[in-house]
Amino acid sequence: MTASATSPDDLLRLIRVVERAKQTWQATFDAIVDPIGLVDGELRIVRGNVAYARLANADVRHINGQPCHLVLFGSASPCIDCPVGAARATSTASHSDVRQVDESGHERIFLVRAFPIASLLHNPWGESLERREDVVACQYRDVTEERLLERRLAQSEKMAAVGTLAGGVAHEINNPIGAIMAFAELGRLGSDADPSSQELFADIEEAARRCKKIVQGLLEFSRPTRLRRTLVAVTDIVDGAQLLCHHLIHRPQLDFQVHVEAGLGVMGDRTQLEQVLVNLLSNAVGAFGEPPRAGANVRLVARRDGNHVRLSVVDNGVGMSPSQLSRIFEPFYSTKPEGQGTGLGLTVSYGIVHSHGGTLEAESSPGEGSCFTVTLPFFALESRTEDSHDPTPD
Repeated sequence: MTASATSPDDLLRLIRVVERAKQTWQATFDAIVDPIGLVDGELRIVRGNVAYARLANADVRHINGQPCHLVLFGSASPCIDCPVGAARATSTASHSDVRQVDESGHERIFLVRAFPIASLLHNPWGESLERREDVVACQYRDVTEERLLERRLAQSEKMAAVGTLAGGVAHEINNPIGAIMAFAELGRLGSDADPSSQELFADIEEAARRCKKIVQGLLEFSRPTRLRRTLVAVTDIVDGAQLLCHHLIHRPQLDFQVHVEAGLGVMGDRTQLEQVLVNLLSNAVGAFGEPPRAGANVRLVARRDGNHVRLSVVDNGVGMSPSQLSRIFEPFYSTKPEGQGTGLGLTVSYGIVHSHGGTLEAESSPGEGSCFTVTLPFFALESRTEDSHDPTPD
């Protein structure tokens, strides 16, 4: 009778082979730069790579068995739109954007891909110990900046389409409005017109003038006037804007603060850039109602950020909901009460900033106020040359 048996040397050799294979797998797993974690049906971590532990700001040896949403994001509840459930239910890969707010209050967006795997655990002799059908591998990628760029591109495309439409409409109605104003003035100045008729003609003329102002705003948005670009000190733009809206910002009920870093310059049309700041300041003050409530605060801050200048107007007013914020640059959209404003101020400002090679962005939360930021290329103020001299950013 012949019997086959595994000698101690053979067994030791097999154990070493398995150990080397485990070390190779673990090294490969940890070398992947994207955070990857394996979770079970209760969203508890089975294993994570080094990048996963780095995202969680935790020791990779101490995260197993803990809920992934608690370890990664400090949340006691599973993430909204978590793709793990869909991956397990369909036994196919699933993905979704998961949004989290960090300790500083900034939103981070992660693209999470979930891949269901059948985890077969073995002992050192290759015998199957347990089959885990509920294990899902999750890959995380921070796409915050990518999603922001996508929103900016979509906004630019939408505004370009709206601008084309607005320009056509404005041209069609501009001439009839001019005729209405002319005939209304003739009627008002008519010698045989009684006082009540003159008042009606005056109302018609005023309404037509308001329509003409709206049309002019549409034309400026759809086809901005040619810029006279010069090197302008940001302090001059800020001072000019403050002078134009002095009656709004310097009042007993309002705490208005200005901070402008020295040496900031931009290349552009000073008048148009002042118009942008005046509009942003006017909107900030308007966020408090009339008169401004106690504790009302508006800050105008200009600072350098690398090769750009950022001008921010911040208020602690009523703020805006996400749905309002998504439409804030659309023509004729306004959060103000009916009859207050045309809904074109931010639209025109957006077009002006865009024509200067910059961006206009808004952040807001209900009850927490708003922040509008104009970002423009930075230019040194060593010499104030005309645009034809083709100055270059610092």
